[in-house]
Amino acid sequence: MRDTYAYSRYCEFSRKNGQEPLSFHDFLGCERVSEQTNTLALLCGCVPQERRDRVLRIVRRPAEGFYRFGSPAARTPGKPVPGETRGNIVMVGSPFFLYFTLEALFDAGLTHEALAIIRRDWGKMLDRGTNTCWETFEMSEKKYTRSFCHAWSASPSIFLTERILGVRPVSPGWRTFRIEPQLGDLDWAGGSVSVPDGTIDVFVRRDPQGGEPIVRYRAPEGYVCENRPQ
Repeated sequence: MRDTYAYSRYCEFSRKNGQEPLSFHDFLGCERVSEQTNTLALLCGCVPQERRDRVLRIVRRPAEGFYRFGSPAARTPGKPVPGETRGNIVMVGSPFFLYFTLEALFDAGLTHEALAIIRRDWGKMLDRGTNTCWETFEMSEKKYTRSFCHAWSASPSIFLTERILGVRPVSPGWRTFRIEPQLGDLDWAGGSVSVPDGTIDVFVRRDPQGGEPIVRYRAPEGYVCENRPQ
């Protein structure tokens, strides 16, 4: 929310960084409709049911592959100028924020779209010969990114385990856990999760009859799968 408190924090930030702050009037004029704000509102359960479909359309926009790298501090007051937005909506600008986009898509059951983003955007990193996650998307032919190894950009490593394989802890130390795979358009998935006494090994494949995914797993003694007892 842009109010007097937010303005005071903005002015403090500007002074610390040697920037001349906008007037309060111009500060209020920097309001934007953004993919980021709508995504976080959806994740936090702040979206009324009657507005959910409209918000979800905005949240799904990154699947189309349009991003804009930049700093919020560089936004202009008033209406967005050409190049700042697409369709008057501020775009996601980094692999970091796609963590929240992917989480929202998986929560909404849009696994196909989440996988499409991972394949396309992290696939480009692999295509360039790196096996780490970049801080930003490719910026130009001569400048790919600011950092080639950035922990904040590694969200696929989380979602491939938690959502595709569907393995999540229920109690501390993984003593109880659940397996709820979301295969999307994949035929199978397999992986392991490290736990204090070894690994939980999971293999999931699509049911050829169209039913629930077929799950096989192995866990150390004393570890219990809450929703799939052996």
